[in-house]
Amino acid sequence: PRGWQQVKDERVGRLTLHPARYPGLSLIEPVADWTSYAYLSFHIYSEDTKTRSLYLRIHDRQHNWRFDDRFNTKLTVSPGDNSFRIPLEKIRSGPRDRKMDMAAIANLMIFEVEPEQAQQFYLSNIRLERD
Repeated sequence: PRGWQQVKDERVGRLTLHPARYPGLSLIEPVADWTSYAYLSFHIYSEDTKTRSLYLRIHDRQHNWRFDDRFNTKLTVSPGDNSFRIPLEKIRSGPRDRKMDMAAIANLMIFEVEPEQAQQFYLSNIRLERD
């Protein structure tokens, strides 16, 4: 997109979210073992003039499909480039009654809740980082 100063060789994905209950992106077993990393980081670029709320959800193979048995967080996406860097310890502590198994990550999702109209976002550099 115009205005985004990403690195020339960087791969960018365009994500269009249409009106639905929970439209989004789901990465099934993106990298299953996160134990040797300290952070999950990524960029989201929005051409919209308004701030939007997206949500990040991560669960492991032991997930019981309850809301409180996974990591959930709101991502405030402002117009332009947005950088996110989430400590994996925070993700590990996401489930209420147990610690997430960071060696068995099963799914990462970025989604919106019931958008009224189609929204377009650009994602790049979804990666795990060491300290």
